[in-house]
Amino acid sequence: MVKSLKKVEQFEKLLGMYTPTIRNSVIHISYQIDPLNKTLEFSDKKTKILLSFEEFILYVQEMTRCAILVSQLEREYNYLRLLEYKQKRDLILKMKD
Repeated sequence: MVKSLKKVEQFEKLLGMYTPTIRNSVIHISYQIDPLNKTLEFSDKKTKILLSFEEFILYVQEMTRCAILVSQLEREYNYLRLLEYKQKRDLILKMKD
């Protein structure tokens, strides 16, 4: 879903910070936590990302904001589709009268 959204200019800017490496690493439990250095290392195939605890918290906050916004946009989009359907239906019913 993110790949398709990134193709839309408005969403590309919104999702620019998203990286599948972190998501895949968390899902597949291929990350390392270093409590002494306060870092997290995320691995996905050949890609590795090292973040401090603070950077990771900021990343999660930003991704949470993006998820909420995308959810709201999806709801609005579905509402507009439903409204368009209702208008077409009303027009068809009016033509039958």
